[in-house]
Amino acid sequence: MEQRPLPHRIVYLSPAGTTRLAAETIADQLKALNQTVELFDLSSLIQAGSRAAVYAAWPATCCLWIGSPVYCDHALPIVEDFIRNLPDGCHGFSIPFATYGGVTSGLTLPEMAELLGQRNFTPLAAAKILALHSSTWCAPKPLAAGHPSADELQQLRSLVVAVEKKLMDQPPAALERSLLNYLPEEMQQSSAAKSLALVKRALPPLKIDQTLCTQCGTCAQGCPMGCIDLRPYPEIRSECIRCLQCVRNCPEGAFNFDPEPLQSRILELSVLSEEEQISQFFT
Repeated sequence: MEQRPLPHRIVYLSPAGTTRLAAETIADQLKALNQTVELFDLSSLIQAGSRAAVYAAWPATCCLWIGSPVYCDHALPIVEDFIRNLPDGCHGFSIPFATYGGVTSGLTLPEMAELLGQRNFTPLAAAKILALHSSTWCAPKPLAAGHPSADELQQLRSLVVAVEKKLMDQPPAALERSLLNYLPEEMQQSSAAKSLALVKRALPPLKIDQTLCTQCGTCAQGCPMGCIDLRPYPEIRSECIRCLQCVRNCPEGAFNFDPEPLQSRILELSVLSEEEQISQFFT
């Protein structure tokens, strides 16, 4: 009996757009290989309240590509939550991918691979993709500017081809998890101690200058977590991931936020990082 190809599902969250670029590159290459592909932007699912419907229609078996930008050395909590809540009884294969901004990819890939394995989605490959650090958008020299490059995106396409070749084998060869332990032990320990929740508690809240705000709603419309309410001025709920897209996109500059201290700290950390600042693809 002829083997039927597995459907592919690509799930991602992309506040600044680079994880979306990676996801769309993967989708384009899969389509070029005549594969069945569905692409899901978690931000759109949040806005539409449709995540439950996606789970309800989840295929019994598929190949799941799931991507997150690196935040505080880990995947975004909502991406991890999506993995944890994959429907019971579903299974298949997986490829975690992460975009990181030239400091460290932290524990993102090994943690995502572990979660996927626990949900019976065997990791076949993984990718960490160097990308412009979104919090340095207005720095004189934005970190990792120009990434991902055309060559890096071509390497990502090659990874897709390699995964398709793996899927033709019976059974497909799982990714050797030790390949994802590429950070020095000291860096792994440092990453393990960090979290988005801790960073949010340490940072001052984002506040709006009502004398500048025109209540245009640009911040709410562009919030990837859908957590800004206009009452009538913007109020930010606890789901905020501090992506700063509201600050970046406000046409009036109405948020009381000085990006210079944060950008300086990020640039300092990039100099101290022992991780080689490159994209890597693991099969």
